[in-house]
Amino acid sequence: MSNLLISGKSVLAELGIELAVLKSSKLSFFQLSNYMAIITYLTKYKPKDGSNLEKVQNLLDAFDLLCQMEEFEKAIKVMAIPLDTPMAMQLHNQLQVWGYYQASIDLYEKFKDTEYADVYFTTLGDSYSHLNKYHEAIECWHQQLAYANSIDDWILAASTLNKIGNTCCQLGEFYKAIGYFQHSWTCLEILESMTNNSSIVDILDAETVNETALSSLKEAEILQTKCLILGNLANAYTELAEYKIALTYLNSCLSFTRKIGDSDGEARTLNNLGCICQYFGNHHQAFEYFQESLTIAQHLNYRLREAEALANIGSNYALLEKFEEQIQYSQQALTIFKEINHSQNVGAMLNNLASAYTVLKKYDEAFRHSKESLKISQTLGDRQGEVCALEKLGHIRADLKEYHEATEYYEQSLVIAREMKNVFYELKILLNFGVVLINLEKFKQAQDNWQTGLEIAERIGVVDDQARLLKNLAILQRILGDRKLAHEYIDRALVLATELDIPLAQECQVFKDTLLREES
Repeated sequence: MSNLLISGKSVLAELGIELAVLKSSKLSFFQLSNYMAIITYLTKYKPKDGSNLEKVQNLLDAFDLLCQMEEFEKAIKVMAIPLDTPMAMQLHNQLQVWGYYQASIDLYEKFKDTEYADVYFTTLGDSYSHLNKYHEAIECWHQQLAYANSIDDWILAASTLNKIGNTCCQLGEFYKAIGYFQHSWTCLEILESMTNNSSIVDILDAETVNETALSSLKEAEILQTKCLILGNLANAYTELAEYKIALTYLNSCLSFTRKIGDSDGEARTLNNLGCICQYFGNHHQAFEYFQESLTIAQHLNYRLREAEALANIGSNYALLEKFEEQIQYSQQALTIFKEINHSQNVGAMLNNLASAYTVLKKYDEAFRHSKESLKISQTLGDRQGEVCALEKLGHIRADLKEYHEATEYYEQSLVIAREMKNVFYELKILLNFGVVLINLEKFKQAQDNWQTGLEIAERIGVVDDQARLLKNLAILQRILGDRKLAHEYIDRALVLATELDIPLAQECQVFKDTLLREES
């Protein structure tokens, strides 16, 4: 869209700025010149056919001048101008949707030492979070929580607790995050059933539960906050590999988003449902969810959500061992993540590309991408990203038959995964680390790793990894001379892989045929 702005004259009218009135007012030269500049910005500016930021630069310039004059109420009105976008979002929210998080921070910082600061702590925290400045985000939200308590705004308190929990997830503190999400949900559940006034601190202290009025609160706000909580609970349980619990939350979340017409929430939930389908090996259904999410994101011009859908389509192709297609979609996602300065996802995409290049035996490219990913993750304090990068570096070294170097990377990643209590990452590492141990002829340690991995995969219901581990255990038993156990393992692996309709089924059949030929 070439023009994102509503009429400049209507904006001036909303701000109460009239040229005739200004000329007859007793303003200083500084004030008058600034107002004249604002009028020029809003009525004469012709948006360039460039970035979205350039298209709203006149509003940002007008906002800056109003803040310089300490006309903060007028500046707030500029921030709240709805743009001509599919969701008609206000300027300050649309900047985040486009991924201009630093520009968003620059807006909110103008209110830092004013009476309006409390109102914008939550959105300032959002921007910090998107830039992976998680501790700054949490600090903003704790201030927001105190503000919510001071004005007895229960929905704001619930929303803020939800945001803190989400940031704990980003820091790998999943159990702590679930506590915040459940606390947030409890606030809303209690709020809906209350009739008498009380302070939020009663709930936050978890000592007494009094009643409060609900008359002035909108049901839609409660439902929207519940959508976010359900989605975040699902994400936390997914990271803990509790997929069945996560799926229950996501289905509820999708129902909520469609009920209230939250298109972005629907796109986000569809993406997450696709990821859950991957964990259960249902890749065809995953493609459908990801494509539906991508269509919504492109319609909304929401770059972050678009990149997430593209990345997920790429990862789904990887699971189907279609690596050229994976690279194509991952590169598209990487480009967008770089454009919107989303460093954490840049690191993730680099690691995904490293995976594809490894399979295609382009090791220099793979190693370069993973080292860059590791550096980004360590700089951000992103433990999940660090685990993934270290595991990938181990995989690359293993492919190059540099098994001792590979062992070092795998051991580092395994320690972090266990510290995070993230069994999904632990499972992936144990699976690949076992192959390295076989090549070092450390058969007992390899068997222990795979047996532990199999127990995890069975407990959390990750069927495709169960099949891979059973196949690996079959290969190991053949090496150790226990052909009966080898047959048992490969038969179980073949059944699971065939049910999932994944390429591993053919590999299992080939190995089974090999065993039979050797015995004939």
